[in-house]
Amino acid sequence: MGRAGGSCPSIFEKINALFMYQRGGSGPEFGVAIKKAVPRNWLELHESGTYVRLINEKAAN
Repeated sequence: MGRAGGSCPSIFEKINALFMYQRGGSGPEFGVAIKKAVPRNWLELHESGTYVRLINEKAAN
């Protein structure tokens, strides 16, 4: 099993890049978005806060 329960180590960076560079979001907005996605079970945040895993594929669409 890889880091963060087998999640891709670069998924956090991919989400960050999509949010900030393609959608024009800011760093603080990205943090708020992650904090809202976790309780909605869209993402699972690793205890280190460094990695996330998509747990609800419907949220990605």
